[in-house]
Amino acid sequence: MHERCFWSDPGYEANDPLIGNRRARWLIAGGGVAGLFAAYFLLKRGERDIAIIEKNTVGSGSTGHSAGMLVADLETGPWSAVIANYGAEAAGAYMRAQEEVQRTVAALIENEGIACDFSLRDFVLLNDSEWAIRRTMREFAARHAIDPRHPTILEEEELQNEIRSGEFSFGEYVERGLTVNPLKFAHGIKAYLMRHGVRVYEHTPLLSYRDGVAYVPHGTVSCGHCIHASGTWLRDAKLRNYMTTIGVTRPLSTPELAALNLADKDMFEDDGKRSYHYGKITADNRLLVGYGDVLGVPDVPMVSLHTPHVENIRRFVRRFTGHDIPLEYAWTGQYSLSTGLTAQIVLGERESSIGGAGTQIASITAASYLAAALCREPHPLDAIFERGRE
Repeated sequence: MHERCFWSDPGYEANDPLIGNRRARWLIAGGGVAGLFAAYFLLKRGERDIAIIEKNTVGSGSTGHSAGMLVADLETGPWSAVIANYGAEAAGAYMRAQEEVQRTVAALIENEGIACDFSLRDFVLLNDSEWAIRRTMREFAARHAIDPRHPTILEEEELQNEIRSGEFSFGEYVERGLTVNPLKFAHGIKAYLMRHGVRVYEHTPLLSYRDGVAYVPHGTVSCGHCIHASGTWLRDAKLRNYMTTIGVTRPLSTPELAALNLADKDMFEDDGKRSYHYGKITADNRLLVGYGDVLGVPDVPMVSLHTPHVENIRRFVRRFTGHDIPLEYAWTGQYSLSTGLTAQIVLGERESSIGGAGTQIASITAASYLAAALCREPHPLDAIFERGRE
């Protein structure tokens, strides 16, 4: 088994680091999806003079080590809690904003011809216990209250028509989601931004920022506003780092895919647990499964392979497929998660931060709000994120 990330982009060429003294109206520290799309949404509002600095290479952190499942759902808080905390109207605005971001991302990939193994797929929640079914029914009611068209309960034959696994007897069809090679996706967004004038410097960590000046190892950037979007490196009392491990099997044969009813390559999550499995079929027909339940280590975005996670994933694959299909790749990384119900956004006069959304669509949605707030424009999520304002 290869103890490394499955995703690759062999033709990728990193940009040079920043050397010397530069100026920028907007400086974004972090080249994951949050930072890249903060730049994207600033561009869409007519802003220019934008620079991104990335500690390593674009997409090299949590973004490029993720599963590449871009679904409009929440990891920070269940929808029932969002409704209870913010009200049904604000929760509905949050769900619709994520769906709009999903459409924006899909259109961007297609219109710009970003080669990242993109496709649209069903996303299904799976359950294997009475407690999990009760939780799913509670969340089904919450989603249904927000949008009656949204969820569909799957039992027995209906579930088997989506995913045929003896491990699960109950499920919920949630939505159509996007699947990508997350590393190529990040690199494609970087290329788009550069074509529109955004300067991207790689191998350029932010050492410090004070009095409108960002200090990097070989220079400075005098900027009007600094956006911290550095993921697991972002220091905030309301953010925690968690470890997650992903395993990828050998390619499945056509009969194996047919036996699982996964020829259409649905994405899934076993709902109802705090620590859950999530998975999909890759573009080359491998089964990808992720799992994570360990509090991470500050300032270490990539960590050693977590053996207990790997064994857990192997057991899940065996139960899910009914066969002992070996893993060919496995890696452990970290991601930042807010202790609240939504991403953690802090807005200041000269610097702001964004982090802890968990899922990539939620991160991009938060970036859309951040750009609007910085440009002093109204946004549908003002009621959700206004508590993060300084």
